[in-house]
Amino acid sequence: LGRILGKLVAVGEFSIDEIARAIKGGGVEPGSLLETAIGLDILGTVLDVTRRENG
Repeated sequence: LGRILGKLVAVGEFSIDEIARAIKGGGVEPGSLLETAIGLDILGTVLDVTRRENG
């Protein structure tokens, strides 16, 4: 998921802020992705992919 979102950020379809808000509110219950640290893994992957794609 992080790789897909990272590519979408890299091509300008979404901003990092939009992805962060979606992760914050996402999951079975709002905030559950952050509580389980899955959201942090996803956001980290988004940032890595964006950095690689944009240089």
